[in-house]
Amino acid sequence: MASNGAASPIKDRLLKRFKNRHIQTAYIIALIVIVILGLLTFLVLLQVTAVQQPLAQAIRYTVNQETSVERIANLSMFLETNPSPDQVASLVMTLNDEFDIVMSNHTNWMELSLPTALDGRLTTQLSAFIDAARRFTQPDGGFSVSLDSSLQTVLQLSQSLHEQYDQIVETYDLALLDSINLLRAFAVAFISSLVGVLVLVEWFIFRPMEQAIHWQHEQLEAEIRHRQRSEAAVRQSEQSYRLLVQHLPDTAVLMFDHNLRFTLADGPALNRIDYPRMRVEGKSLRDIIPAEAGDLLEPYYRRALAGIDSVLEYTFRGRDFSTQFVPLFDEEQKVLGGLVAAQDITTRKQAEAALRTREAQFRSITENVTDMIALLDTELRFIYANPAFETILGYPPSQLVGQSADQYLHPEDADRIRQHRPAGPTPDLGDDTLQFRCRHQHGHYLWAEGRQRYLYTAAGQFEGVVVLLRDLTEQQRVQALQLDHHRLQTSLDKEQELSQLKARMMLRITHEFRTPLAVLWAVFETLYNYSDRLTDDQRLGKRRTMQLQIHQITDMLDDITLVIQGDLQATKLMVTEIDLRANLAALAVVVDTQLGQSNRFVLCVPAETAIRVDWLRLKRALQEVMSNAARFSAPETQVQVTVEKDAGGVTITVIDQGIGIPAADRAHVFDPFFRGSNINERGGLGLGLTIARGIILAHQGSITLDNPPAGGTRVAIWLPG
Repeated sequence: MASNGAASPIKDRLLKRFKNRHIQTAYIIALIVIVILGLLTFLVLLQVTAVQQPLAQAIRYTVNQETSVERIANLSMFLETNPSPDQVASLVMTLNDEFDIVMSNHTNWMELSLPTALDGRLTTQLSAFIDAARRFTQPDGGFSVSLDSSLQTVLQLSQSLHEQYDQIVETYDLALLDSINLLRAFAVAFISSLVGVLVLVEWFIFRPMEQAIHWQHEQLEAEIRHRQRSEAAVRQSEQSYRLLVQHLPDTAVLMFDHNLRFTLADGPALNRIDYPRMRVEGKSLRDIIPAEAGDLLEPYYRRALAGIDSVLEYTFRGRDFSTQFVPLFDEEQKVLGGLVAAQDITTRKQAEAALRTREAQFRSITENVTDMIALLDTELRFIYANPAFETILGYPPSQLVGQSADQYLHPEDADRIRQHRPAGPTPDLGDDTLQFRCRHQHGHYLWAEGRQRYLYTAAGQFEGVVVLLRDLTEQQRVQALQLDHHRLQTSLDKEQELSQLKARMMLRITHEFRTPLAVLWAVFETLYNYSDRLTDDQRLGKRRTMQLQIHQITDMLDDITLVIQGDLQATKLMVTEIDLRANLAALAVVVDTQLGQSNRFVLCVPAETAIRVDWLRLKRALQEVMSNAARFSAPETQVQVTVEKDAGGVTITVIDQGIGIPAADRAHVFDPFFRGSNINERGGLGLGLTIARGIILAHQGSITLDNPPAGGTRVAIWLPG
């Protein structure tokens, strides 16, 4: 690159000289040649036109005169044949016309600018002839001029016109020859000028241009060779750089240009966020990251392109990064682009968060516990003491810091504790628990239980002691109070739970029993008041309606009794082996019939799926789940029922497209008499899922509910195989 830099001024000067001198000289020469050639062309054309045009007109007038004179001679000879008077009159008129033509052409001929050699005798003869002809053709002249003399004059004039024509043609030929010579001279001058211009252009323009191009070609070849060597070095350097970046732990390095397009991207951190090198290189910032992340990062990229360093910590795709944005400069200190060095600090952040959490927890514990906690140094002096020391012993923590712990012990206990301490470093020593007496600020002593843990460095060097002191009297009192409080709280919680259960139970029973009782009352009144008006079929239908409502009330009472009286999980099961596929198909038909619908369920059950269960009870649980899925979804939608087998058992999944379960209700869906907040006034006691869960648990299985991303509810029932 140094040779290229040294050659640049020379190349610039050469190009400047070429532009300022040679091109201007070429323009001036070309302009002068064009002007000269234009003037010569104009003069030649002007000369040719000035000479040849009058001669051509004179030839035309002479030919016309000669033609008319020949006609006059012919007419004169006809007059010698003694024509009739009528013919004479006609001939006289024709002669007058011809004389007018001769006179008109003579007048025009006289007005031309001709050489003086063409004037003289012809003009005198033609004038005398015209005068004689005028007298000859006068009607009253009586032919004063004899025909012989007139004819002789006409013949003489015709001969003179013929001679004049030859003279004019000869003059015209001479003028044309002069014009040709002039044009030839002009062509020679034009070719000479053109050759001169070409020589000048070749000498002053093309030769310097060829030299410049040749020099530039040599420079370009040298620069290409230098650039090839530089590119090879850059590629080798880039490979080394990539190898270095690829082995930098938790780091990603990216280079970008002024269009925010990444020219290099590598590092282990990119793979962690699913951004491999091939996905990033060649793409712009906005092409590969979401809009909100681009809005955050783009100002830092722009600052780097403006030559300003900056640092940012941010979270991207669940990882924390500490990122430095720096500009890249060329030899002239111009910003070529930018570099981003992003270090994945997720582990460090998590460790710091965990440390802060542990520290906060430690302080929260130590500041709020009733036990006394102290940290002692190697000389057993207080480094830290929690507020419990002031509460129990009356010593503020600030008063204890820096004091020896032995002075606050009973003298007898102090000697015993000193003898109990290990003589040398014992890192494997566990907690050491002793009971001793501590001196109160007012002078009396309190029994306490102390647990000591000796602290050692990784090298096994003793660095302090953590002491936990507990007032035994207060502990006993607190334990008794806590036991009473726990017993009372348990009783209160159970009473509140029973009260809430009773309230929900009575509310649902009142609500659910009202409808069948109302139907029974209406049917009863109809039978009582209008029995004589009803047919036998109508009375039979009314009785069946009453029977169905009574069965519904009985079923609800059975469910309530089943839930209230005992634990469903302790129910004794009558286990048999069944074909799950056939039984689920039959159960789907039963549920469709109960709901007055058809083809609501889509079954996906492997063939020959055998399982040992109490089908009578399991059918009740599955019926509750499938009925809920059909009831709480639109009639035009379908309910998906799938069965999957694994090594441990069978999973039955029921997925609907209904209203789903609110997040706040999921923890209570299996509680007795609980109804979701989004089911409005749909019927039901809220016992179906409670009974289903009890039956599943009795089979040593499990049941879970959640809302799929597409909406609706998904119920997964697992049964052991």
